[in-house]
Amino acid sequence: MNLGGSNELSASWFGQRQDLPAGWNGDGISIGDLDLDGRPDLVFCNFYDDTVLVYRWEPVEPPAIFHNPASHSIPLGSNFVLSVEATGSHLQYHWFHNGNLMVESTGPTLSWPNAHSGDEGDYFVIVQNSAGSVTSQVATISIVVERILMLGNVGVSDVNEGDLISVPLQLGSYGDVGGMDLTIDFDPNVLAAPEVQWDRNLHGALKESSLPEPNHLRLVIALPATAIPSGTQTLATVQFRARTVLHDTAAAVGVSVIDVSDDAGDPIFYGTSATDTSFNIIDTGSLAGDNNANHRLDVGDASLLMRLIAQLDTTRYWDVPGNDLNANRRLDSGDVIKMLRIIAGIDPPPSQTNPFASGPKTAAFNSVLAASSEAAVLSPSRVQATAGQLVTFQLSLTAMETPISGASFRLNYPVEALRLQSSQSHRLGSTVPGNAIAVWNVAPAQNNYATQSGQITLALSGPTSWNASDSVLAEFTFEVQPGAANRYQWPIAVSGVELTGNGYNNRTLSPSSSVFIGRDPIAGSLVNISIMPWGVSFISSADAGADYRIDVSEDLVHWSPLQQISNHPGWLSIDDPASVNSPHRFYGGIPLR
Repeated sequence: MNLGGSNELSASWFGQRQDLPAGWNGDGISIGDLDLDGRPDLVFCNFYDDTVLVYRWEPVEPPAIFHNPASHSIPLGSNFVLSVEATGSHLQYHWFHNGNLMVESTGPTLSWPNAHSGDEGDYFVIVQNSAGSVTSQVATISIVVERILMLGNVGVSDVNEGDLISVPLQLGSYGDVGGMDLTIDFDPNVLAAPEVQWDRNLHGALKESSLPEPNHLRLVIALPATAIPSGTQTLATVQFRARTVLHDTAAAVGVSVIDVSDDAGDPIFYGTSATDTSFNIIDTGSLAGDNNANHRLDVGDASLLMRLIAQLDTTRYWDVPGNDLNANRRLDSGDVIKMLRIIAGIDPPPSQTNPFASGPKTAAFNSVLAASSEAAVLSPSRVQATAGQLVTFQLSLTAMETPISGASFRLNYPVEALRLQSSQSHRLGSTVPGNAIAVWNVAPAQNNYATQSGQITLALSGPTSWNASDSVLAEFTFEVQPGAANRYQWPIAVSGVELTGNGYNNRTLSPSSSVFIGRDPIAGSLVNISIMPWGVSFISSADAGADYRIDVSEDLVHWSPLQQISNHPGWLSIDDPASVNSPHRFYGGIPLR
């Protein structure tokens, strides 16, 4: 430092600035060689408390590293430390990762509480002071992944609105995992109806899944004293439905590991990573009210609308104008009723599209045919009564593979023989929950029983599903009309049976039928007879659907059965080869029912 001047004091520094404490309001400064070592010393004197501070010159040694940071292989998620040891005074440390300065790392130790893949690479440190600097050796850090939980590819990069999306959940490991707790995260604005289908690889394992939050699916797996086999194993398939979107939208599904344990139940803290998956949902256009994006209105749409009203699904800003069928600018039970009226054929479908949609839908998608075991059964299969009596038919669902949240069907009946008397003549089964909404349509004018034409339609939806297997869905009580005696058999048929489980997985059941017997069958009369070389053949009239037994006699005293005929179209065809050896034969037709 050079000092000079007469009236003012100026200073020029030729070295690194050093700040020395001199007390508050230092008054005097003296520079000299107090200890006669040939180096300058500084003396400060404080005006207020008369304290004197003496700073002696001490030589600064350049830094020298005697312990370099070491390379390590670190399990994913574990803690790791890099350190350097050096000699010298007033040392400063500057750490570098892959050649980039780590600004906040300025000490001899570098530590991480949770190592991840971004921490891999080369590290070194520069140690310096005013006398010089030195660079350490390079330490290479490798992050070891011992097991990986993967959400696999859905098979395609693009899916349509309403599509079923299946995402495989897989674990790659060395066979050390005995249990896992994890979450699967998704955006409920674009994905709905999550379901977990466990893989047979986990047969015998304890496993549970739940939806504690609308965007979090929680899965727990525990194997009793065993481990998931090594290699890549499929644990489950997670299914979603793509919700309606206003434009093509990216959807991501993520997985997070909460904890992992071994086959002894001890925690495995480190070494587990997780990978996510993503895909695009393609906007196919939007018909007003078409919440399950199958390009038509059905009970699935009504069930999804009820889920929006009950706040079981997230309501997007375009859901309100798209479902506000009663035009009161909000979603309510009135919108559900109007939608069910459309499904039941009472009102025409809306002509407008969703005002936020990109364009109208042009195709129509049908529901799938249900599994062969599922059936809608109309019972009893046949019943007989006379004018003025009441007869009751029930429509039951059997062998349902999943619960349902909605149903629709048509029942056709012979109005000349059977009539509904009032709204009390048709009702829901006892297992249908009370929060479900049902709309009946007695054609041709809803609930005008005086003009009924022989068809009744039901559209039914609820916000949550219920177990409908082996239970009565609906029941009908008819009053027998005098005209019922004009025919022996009257058909009653159920068709168009459509069910929905979660609003998306609609399926159609095969038709079912029953018969009403209006009177006893007629005995029948001979229409035609032919005597052939091989015997007698004749045709007799009969009531269609009735069963008959044909008896034969040679003396009109002793009779024996010749033939029994069922399910005929209204005439009986009888052949008697044994008549060739008889001089004469007598025949009688006996109605069995």
